[in-house]
Amino acid sequence: MLPRVKPPRVRCYLSPMVQLLLIAAFVLIHVHDAMGGGEDVGEGVESASTVVGGMALIWAAVQCVTVVSGRRLDRRGDYRAVRVAERAVMTGRIAATAWYAFSIFQLGWRDQVQDWLGDLVLADELVTAAPLLVFFAAVWWSMYPIERRLKDAVLWRDLHDGAPIHAPPTRAQYVGYSIRHQAMMILIPICLMSAWSESVPRLQGALKSAAPGFAAAFLPLAEWVGILAVLTISPAIIRHTWSTIEVGPGRLRDEANAMCRRYGVRVKGPLLWRTHGSLINAAILGVFWPFRYMLFTDALLDHLSAEQVQAVMAHEVAHVRRRHLIWLAVCVFAGVFVVFWAVAGVAFVSRVPADEDTLSTVASILALLGAGMVFGLVSRRFEWQADAFAVQHLSATLPEEEAAAQGSPRAGGERITRQAVGVMTSALQSVAELNGISPSRFSWRHGSIAQRQRRLVRLVDTAADAAPIDRQVRYIKIAGGIALLLSVAPMVLEAAMEFADRQ
Repeated sequence: MLPRVKPPRVRCYLSPMVQLLLIAAFVLIHVHDAMGGGEDVGEGVESASTVVGGMALIWAAVQCVTVVSGRRLDRRGDYRAVRVAERAVMTGRIAATAWYAFSIFQLGWRDQVQDWLGDLVLADELVTAAPLLVFFAAVWWSMYPIERRLKDAVLWRDLHDGAPIHAPPTRAQYVGYSIRHQAMMILIPICLMSAWSESVPRLQGALKSAAPGFAAAFLPLAEWVGILAVLTISPAIIRHTWSTIEVGPGRLRDEANAMCRRYGVRVKGPLLWRTHGSLINAAILGVFWPFRYMLFTDALLDHLSAEQVQAVMAHEVAHVRRRHLIWLAVCVFAGVFVVFWAVAGVAFVSRVPADEDTLSTVASILALLGAGMVFGLVSRRFEWQADAFAVQHLSATLPEEEAAAQGSPRAGGERITRQAVGVMTSALQSVAELNGISPSRFSWRHGSIAQRQRRLVRLVDTAADAAPIDRQVRYIKIAGGIALLLSVAPMVLEAAMEFADRQ
């Protein structure tokens, strides 16, 4: 039976929850190592079987819910069964991550892995995280029948509407796509950073005998160089991990190249991101040229109009033009350092009796919370600025196209037009509807679609170069830059003095 409620035409692979949990998996490993180890209550195979057994029980519960939900969907066509399955999957992922954390700190799982493998670069981290990674793959395997039913349900609608048809993936292909699009985009940079951070101290040890003075300053310098290198080359690896190809000559390529030239943005592409019609998204992947790519998924190009694609393109170009990713990192690091200094100041003023490890743990937890708050607050405002940039661009180009068609002089560009706002808001609405997302649904990173649409409507007939969000973002960048400089300055000064004393 087909669902009584129309399912979304496109099912999005990308899940921020998965990405956050994968990051948490490796953060927990580093926290454990920084604390000097945990309880070692298991031995060898016994410890491994306990960890895997707990994961298996959680997966079995998720599998039961997905099977029951699939049968309910077949009998009644009730789309709420899909929501039940999705909630079960999300709950299972959180429960598995919690069990993973318990296994590391209380069951001695991390200690057992290190006993087996020693301190091999990256290998011990991957083996430690393996039970959770396998669990995520198993959950995607369990969710496939639900996804296949929805794909079959919209097939007739696509045929009736004349929409492009993509062959549904097999179960193995679905799991593979999910791993490549959700897990690998996080695992690749994390693994590269972990491998580099483990290699640097060994390189420093080798330098001590040859150049003692340089070896003292090598560690912090090399860590920052490694981070920059990973941020630079990871997009090139991810781009090939995903299924992407160059877009051939045509309107899309011409518009993308013209827009990038107009705003002084250098990217490679555009690239067609092949997802078999299961993901509607666009992105500029990468921070630094020449490892920066403009991508459009097949579903986005299938379902959005040319003007809507242009609006999405301008939104993505805005992130590079305004250097949002770099400034987001500046603000997040500033938030972390400010929290650390605040905790140290409070401890010094109040003279709270606490050992250094306890104080460091409290500061780390508060710093992570502060980083999360800053990330959400700043990221949402960067999204609003990118939306405003898109309507600023459309206000300068769409009227020109209309005027040229009518044989009249160019009109517009100095003020934000209602037509430009209409194109951008309709593009946001299409993305929400195609992905089955309620416009009022709040996202910590992007806010809600409805809120973004309301902010765009308020821009109608305002000066194109004086959007209020531009001024607000300018203040955010100034505050973040000053806070980071003031927070880092004492540490840089201390390191310089220590280096000078050793010379």
